[in-house]
Amino acid sequence: MENETPDRESKSMSPERQAFLDMMIGKIRDELPEIDLRPRGFGFIFSDEKKGQLRIKLEIPFLKTQLLPEDPDQIVEDWLSGFREVAAGEYADGGFDTVRKDLFLAVRPIQVYKQMTSSDGAAALAFCWPVTPDLAIYWATDRAGGIGYVTRSLFESWNMGEEEVTKVAYENTVRAEANMSVDTVQEGGILISSTSRFATIAHLLYWPGNLKELILRHVPEHSNGRFLVSVALPFRMMVARWGNYRGIRRFQEDQVGTHGRLMSREVYVLHDGDLIDRVSSVVGEGRCLICRSLEDWGLVPERINELPYRPGRPHEASSQG
Repeated sequence: MENETPDRESKSMSPERQAFLDMMIGKIRDELPEIDLRPRGFGFIFSDEKKGQLRIKLEIPFLKTQLLPEDPDQIVEDWLSGFREVAAGEYADGGFDTVRKDLFLAVRPIQVYKQMTSSDGAAALAFCWPVTPDLAIYWATDRAGGIGYVTRSLFESWNMGEEEVTKVAYENTVRAEANMSVDTVQEGGILISSTSRFATIAHLLYWPGNLKELILRHVPEHSNGRFLVSVALPFRMMVARWGNYRGIRRFQEDQVGTHGRLMSREVYVLHDGDLIDRVSSVVGEGRCLICRSLEDWGLVPERINELPYRPGRPHEASSQG
């Protein structure tokens, strides 16, 4: 076995990362003692007869345990289940057809992307679409109970354009809507929950017209006007009538009590199928809202024209069918 003298990246590693690295390598060696695994930076080198040497990074599972600390054991097991597939050679060809049916859009804090790229923890993601100042949409694969981001190196190996890949990811995500629960709430809006892990909620942010369609379907009496939107977790969001800021905040407090750290504490304004503002302060018992425009972050509605794939709004698609 190659000498495991710590490299430069290992020497500068925080105690938390070092403990996570040691724990993950220990679990892999206990379960798969036959594989050739050598620590390298915040991860390891995995040698495989078919694929040669693979550099495996642990940045994503580590960050997920930081952002969703209520269930670290499940996060680790999800990642390990994906690594078992890699070790078994089930990702041998890496072609697009092997992941086509498992490719989704996933919503995550932009902080995840910034931390990964700034720490050189993984190759830059091929597709990252900021939808609010603190949240972005990514391509991700959901296989064997594990979520994996599509890195630039993998995307380039497919030799496909962003529009085609995004179209597949979006349409897979919309199909996952069958697993989505939509309930009306006292605040004059809807509570959206998904059982499809990290997939379903993302299409509501990538194309906010989907949110308008849900409002029309479930609370038609309140379908005209502005709404407040909270994205508490990757699989849960709440839409409340304009002015019901307290109801949104109660929802967020409940989520903290149940799940721990929120994905986003911000509250956004939905108007006519577009996310247009962020609520920055409240005046007068929550009845008057002072908003900060998303133009401040360059996220104006016209930016929709830059999307690599522009789906028709659900009511437009149905009228053409």
